[in-house]
Amino acid sequence: VCGCCSASYVKVSRTSFGCNEGRKKTCRNTKPISQNRLETRVFDRLRDAFRSPELLAAFETALDHERRKLEGFDPSADIARLKRQITQAEAKRENIFRAIEGGAPYATYKDRAEGVEAELNGHIRRLKSLEEKASTATGQLPAADVLFAQAINMIEQLLGDPDHVDEAHHYLRKLIHRIVLVPDPAALHGVSVKLETDFAALLGTGSDAQIEDAPDHLTC
Repeated sequence: VCGCCSASYVKVSRTSFGCNEGRKKTCRNTKPISQNRLETRVFDRLRDAFRSPELLAAFETALDHERRKLEGFDPSADIARLKRQITQAEAKRENIFRAIEGGAPYATYKDRAEGVEAELNGHIRRLKSLEEKASTATGQLPAADVLFAQAINMIEQLLGDPDHVDEAHHYLRKLIHRIVLVPDPAALHGVSVKLETDFAALLGTGSDAQIEDAPDHLTC
């Protein structure tokens, strides 16, 4: 968005963006910036911020919160219940298959078969999730700096891999509220760029673990 009039930036050429109101001469901001230059500056600044001591401290806060949640976690009863439900759903599916093999018209059982399959898949997904969480709870989590390095590496891969652009956009929408651009002869490319961010949202913390040290403005 334009820092002069708050209008959106729009494509003003095949490769560049500019203020929509500046394009119509109703804003003084007529300075365009190429998409490649803007994205390079934004991603380089994000990478620097990801590696900052402040974000590592915020990550450690979030990790401690998760560790406390896992203390005393015992999903054995829920796991046993889900396994029983999976066995029951598999029996229902087998009965439907036998009925169809015995000559019953498939159309009669189609909706029922799809419902049972959805039920079975839901139970399996929940069981897998619980078993993974139980494994984490009983195991020793790596040190915060090790996990943080792994997370940074994953985010950088997403930002740099065209095959994962949709997944990267999911994180970026959480992380960046706005990118504010203002013409500035002293700035790189004649445009100052400020990111209004929410690193706490990226870390997935809730009201029980507020992050105070994560940056909310980045200039690039």
